[in-house]
Amino acid sequence: ILDPARLHVKNVLVVLRDSLLTVNSAAARLQRDYRSTSEQALIGHARRVAAACARSARNVAPARDAVRNGPLTTRAQQRVQVTLLRMLDSLNTSLTQCEADFAAMAQAGNGEEVRDYGNRRLEPVLGLLMRYDHAAIGYFKVYDMDVDPIGTRPNPLAS
Repeated sequence: ILDPARLHVKNVLVVLRDSLLTVNSAAARLQRDYRSTSEQALIGHARRVAAACARSARNVAPARDAVRNGPLTTRAQQRVQVTLLRMLDSLNTSLTQCEADFAAMAQAGNGEEVRDYGNRRLEPVLGLLMRYDHAAIGYFKVYDMDVDPIGTRPNPLAS
């Protein structure tokens, strides 16, 4: 059972995690369709990527505040806090740039630009999302927070 301070941090980080999944989903659709879909559909994909990056970027500041103000009792917690704060700063910068890049590509007539450059512009964002995920997992472990993947149900045999 988590104390209220750790529960708050966990809840805020889970909201961020869930919003980052929308970036992955939008990126996956673009990666899947870029070769064979119409320019209009590609512009729609770029619009969805921009919106997902914007939604996720809005969740970074509350997560950063929660982590920064979270409880610290051990050196391990201090180390993972510093690591996660750096990751959150990088994530904010990357998501803000992602929103700007894909909002520009989502303009009418830019379908071929999305086809030619969209996936390449996603690579650094997706790489950072994976690195952030590893940092967040480390944070959850050090703070002894159980965070289940989305869609999992409690084990009925666990007590």
